[in-house]
Amino acid sequence: MEKKAIRFCLSFILLLLIIHCSIAQERLTSRFTYFANDPQCYQYASFCWQHKLVTKNRAVLNYTTDKQLHYRYTPAFKGLSGNAEVFIYKYSGVKNMDKRVLVEVFHAGKIDSLYVDFNTTKDEWVSLGKFAFKGEGREFVQFTRIAEEGSQLITPILPIRFDLYYNTKTRPQTTEESAAILPLGLSKKGSWKTIGNSGYRSQLASFLSTKKGDEAIWNPGKAMQGKLNIYLYKPNTTSKDVYKVAHNGKVDEIQLPNLMFANLDLYNPVTTQGWYKMGEFDFAGKGNEYVQLQKKANDTSVLDCIMFEKVQLDGTILDRTIVTTAEFSGQLPSSIATISLEEKIAQTKYPVGLSPNNNGESVVTSSKNGSTIYSRAL
Repeated sequence: MEKKAIRFCLSFILLLLIIHCSIAQERLTSRFTYFANDPQCYQYASFCWQHKLVTKNRAVLNYTTDKQLHYRYTPAFKGLSGNAEVFIYKYSGVKNMDKRVLVEVFHAGKIDSLYVDFNTTKDEWVSLGKFAFKGEGREFVQFTRIAEEGSQLITPILPIRFDLYYNTKTRPQTTEESAAILPLGLSKKGSWKTIGNSGYRSQLASFLSTKKGDEAIWNPGKAMQGKLNIYLYKPNTTSKDVYKVAHNGKVDEIQLPNLMFANLDLYNPVTTQGWYKMGEFDFAGKGNEYVQLQKKANDTSVLDCIMFEKVQLDGTILDRTIVTTAEFSGQLPSSIATISLEEKIAQTKYPVGLSPNNNGESVVTSSKNGSTIYSRAL
């Protein structure tokens, strides 16, 4: 009886662990950064924010000393829906920076108000918290000076950042999933129909299904290892499809409609070409790592290519593997991009974001920040 009791307790504990590992988790998918007068973000300033401040690290900021003036950031990502963490960037080296600025976040029909100390001893991003957005195009973040007239404190327009999240479910990969032998490339099960050569590869067919329960798997083989960005090519984001990413002993479950709100960067060339980013995932490169689509309703789903992309932190693309809709035997090919960070900087006309200059100490800001893939997407 004691052995049975012990086995029952162990089984119960294992069940609790599995349930715990399968709870919804938030995955950071996109990052939007804006500076004062950034043309990619609608902004409104009440009178007299024309004063200029040069910080210790040579960043140039607009500021005011007039009470009740406000500055408003309205991000240019209409359609955003979900949780976004809002940050401001504090600059050090200014003794009389305003220590009590009213910051209001207008979102989802509500206003969250907080007082923020803009003074700091080091340059850093500071989180204001996470807020739910509806994507109505009228949601914004506003700074308001409340210091009394004649105060020597200055209220600057600080850079602002939005980190966009969507929910996933993560669980351990089962023994059966780890041991499964899958064909390379795309394999599908159910009533998928050819809809013509209109996908990423014009000479290859795309597929369509309207039947609940149909499935598809994209298997890149052992081609890649490390942190990978995964992109879908032109999925129907209005469907209730669920994607499962099996990687490095785990399975992440992603609801397709969430991706519609995670890919609103109109200035990201990958997005404008039709690729929808699912997020970043760690791959072991040992095989049996794949992306699986499961239809959860009798709505319209589209199958096309999936891209696996390995990128360094500086944005340099190391490797890309695109799993197409064609039948394939043998190892999938991959393409190598050899452009270096130095070459990429040399090809950039404007500095992007907070960019160190030649002495490695000074920092400059640019209104072009946010207009490239390197600043908009992780």
